[in-house]
This record gives sequence, structure tokens and C-alpha cells, in this order.
Amino acid sequence: MAVLFFLGIYIKPHDRKFHLTLAYNFSQDHSSKLKSLAKKIDLRSSANWHLKIYSRESRFNGKQVHVVVEDYKATHSKELDLLVNNHVIMTSENHKYQPCSSWREGKSYETGKTGYFPESSTKKTAEWKIWSKNLSMTVFKNSTPQKTEVHQPIKMASRSQSFNAKKNRANHCQDNQNPTWSPIVLGATSSSKVNFLNSPFLSRKLTPQERSSENPIENSTLKKTIKMYDSNGTIKTAPAPEKDTFNSELRRIFVMRHAERVDLTFGHDWFNVYIDDKGYHRRNLNMPRRIPTRRGGPKDFFMDGPITEIGMFQAKLIGEAMRAKGISFSHVFSSPSLRSIQTAASVLDGMGDQQSKIKIEPALFEWMMWCKNNLPKFMANNELAEFGTKVDENYQPFFSLSQFNLHEKCDEYYYRSHAFVDHVVKNFSGNILMLGHSASLDVCTRILTGGSLRKTDDLIRVIQKVPFCGHVVIEQVSNKRWSLVQSSIPSLAHSQNQSFDWRVLQD
Repeated sequence: MAVLFFLGIYIKPHDRKFHLTLAYNFSQDHSSKLKSLAKKIDLRSSANWHLKIYSRESRFNGKQVHVVVEDYKATHSKELDLLVNNHVIMTSENHKYQPCSSWREGKSYETGKTGYFPESSTKKTAEWKIWSKNLSMTVFKNSTPQKTEVHQPIKMASRSQSFNAKKNRANHCQDNQNPTWSPIVLGATSSSKVNFLNSPFLSRKLTPQERSSENPIENSTLKKTIKMYDSNGTIKTAPAPEKDTFNSELRRIFVMRHAERVDLTFGHDWFNVYIDDKGYHRRNLNMPRRIPTRRGGPKDFFMDGPITEIGMFQAKLIGEAMRAKGISFSHVFSSPSLRSIQTAASVLDGMGDQQSKIKIEPALFEWMMWCKNNLPKFMANNELAEFGTKVDENYQPFFSLSQFNLHEKCDEYYYRSHAFVDHVVKNFSGNILMLGHSASLDVCTRILTGGSLRKTDDLIRVIQKVPFCGHVVIEQVSNKRWSLVQSSIPSLAHSQNQSFDWRVLQD
């Protein structure tokens, strides 16, 4: 019970009577037949029962749930992106959003976003599909009791989570098959909080051999000449990468959004699914190879999760492109969110920059409206350093966490961001890299380049077009004015890839 309390699970006594429904909503004509079948059951026979306890969110009571059967890419800010096996909660009846087809308004269960979508891309499904599983127990008669599994809430709506839940159940029947990924032990299963948090496995640094195996492309890859194999198998020499076409005497600030984040890929409660009292279970190749230890336990990952393996690759690609263009930075600033910090570290890794340290700046954090009036529990600099992240522990932030207005308005978000950028321009020299969030690209550059503040709806419309690792460049011209310029780094685009369940071939 102490472990459950530590993980943020609070159990209240249930004061209502339970009932078990074996047959429901059957025709009255079948009543006598069902009774005769029930009387024929031999209660002395051995039987296997699978007891599963679910909980549901009261805010979805009475709501119609649809499951996505066909992907749909939004073409307007009012529309929802649909991914196969995701779920949508209906919020209204038919809506004439498009004249040629039937569109509905709904809320994505996975992302929380509300918008319009084509009804033909979904189908009605049972409400229990989005329930959370809390306990699974197999009961055998005339046999030894089986182990009971106590689950952190598992949101069945997430396609990756539901696949992994099915995979776990299948593994119980495949004792001769070893799991692909072994769990990392956090500590003893006792209630000791110290053992849970101070596990050497969760926060250990990678060995040189591990680093080399994870980064097979050595720094020599992007030297002035690149050796390549032609179609005949002979080595040829390619020309050196094109250098940055910008004037090196001009000062530039790069503002970049973080890379792909775990919680938007595997669900906001991913830490309840992949972390238990035995450790962190990496059940998908896109999950991080390792995660940092949080002083408050796994629940501190809520609203402050890491980036995925694909996210690290995205950021490294950007860094490699910067190195190929001869771009370097005098200072690197990052939002205190873990996803931004890890993106900054991966960009520097791709650039081959082993010297720069990341300055953690709270002013770069996202608009408080997204945080539901509650700040995440950010990692401290010493925790990041223990995890192997190079942070500047001597840097004094311009903005402190205590200064955040939990009810921040849109214009206040602009002024907060601009005040920090103006401070950097006046007190730090050279080219600057700022890692933030989707809105950072606008709120950090809008006032400095002479633009007017956007209204809330306009800002939301803009940030919905900013992909992971999207970035903008502002350049200071000779008259001290700043202007937006085209980046010399190509854009990064790739398709979506959902989890695959081999059982679809059994249908």
C-alpha cells in the first residue's frame, strides 16, 4: 500500500454492494432457455475465471465513443487529425462543416483536442474501450492460485498501450519465449522511498561502448570530404557540405520547438503503463532507452515527459544539418521542460559540440493556459547533470518559477517571452539557440521584429502549423533591427507509423 501511495494512487473504501451480471438485455423469450442452461452447469467442475477491474471517468458518462478506422490528416485548424485505433468522444450531432459530407464535432481521447472530423473515418464503439484497467486476476479451481496483477490505470484508447496490454497477457501463455526488453529495476519492492528514487540503474550514465553503439556515425562523417561508395562498390570522394550561405558577420537567433514527445505518442499516462515497482519497461522501440530518476517518483513525468527515440533522431538530424552549414552557437538556452532540454542536447550532439552547456531558462516555458493552472515539477540542474545532460549550473535565470502567473493571458505570454529575448540580445553576444515550444517561434520573435501581438485564436492557428523541431531564424541587420529570414536548414518531414499487432493476420 505504501508503494501505491508513493506512486500517487489513493484507494477509498467502497461502501456500495456489488452485483455480477451474467446475461444482460436478453429477450424475454430466451429467459427459460437461459435458466435451463444455467442449471446444467456442474459447479464441481474445474473452471478458470479471469477477473478484471476497470474504472471509468465520470466526465465521459453518457458520451458516445467512436474508434478511428481510417487515418485523416487535418487541412484546417478546426479539424482533428485521426489515427487508426484512436478514439473520439462525441460532443455534438451532425454539423454542416463541409457541404459534401457528414462531419461531426468531437474530442480526441489521446490528445484532448476538440475539432471537426469526417464521420465516415470512424465507427461507433463501446464505452469500455476507454476505461482504465486497475487489476487483472486469474482464478483457478482445483489448482494453485495464480499471481494477481495490480495495474496502474491503463487507458485502453491508446493504440500503443492497448497493444502492449494485449502483448503482456499473451506472454503469460508463452513461458518459453523470453521478453525482448528486460525491465530496469528501480529498487526493492519495499515501501522505501529512498531505494525507489536512488536506483543506480535508472540514472546510470552510458559507458563509452554503449555510446558508440548508439551513435554508429562518427564525428568524421561530416568532415570536409565524405567517402562514399558508388554503384560499382568503389570509394569516391564527395564534395564538402555547403557552408552556411548567411553572412557570418550578422547576428542570428534560432528559436526551435522540441522534438517528438513521449506523452503525445504513447498517451499522457505513459508512466503508469511503462513504469511499475519493478522498473521501467521499454515495450516499444520508440520509447527512450533510459529515463531519468525523478525526485517525486514517476508521477513527476506528468506534463514533463521525455522525448522519444525518433525525437532524438529528429533533433540530431537538425544538428547535423547545422554542422554541415557551418553554424555554431555562442549560447544555448532551453525551457525547463525535459522535452526541450533533451532536444537541445540532441541538437548539440548532432553538431558535434561537446563544449556548450545548456542554460535552463523558465521564461522559455510554454503558455500557462496549456498547463491547466499548474506548473509541472521540473527537474533540478543537479538531477539533469546526474543523468548526463550538460547544463550550465552557474547560469542565473532571467525569470524564476515563482514569477509565473498561473492565469497568464495571451498578451502576458508575449511580454514574458519578449522580455527574456530582449535581455539576451543586450547581455549575450554571438549566435543564440533557444529551445522552447510550438508557440515560442512566434512569441519570442514577434515583438523584436516589429510585429503586433496576435490574438489567442490567431496564435493557436499559427502554432498548429509548427511541427516537431520546427524552427525560425531572426537576423540582426546593420541598423540594429531584427527581421525574420529563411533558414539555411531544410525542413524535416516524415510520415506517421502506428504500432503493429501481428494478430490482425489471424482474423
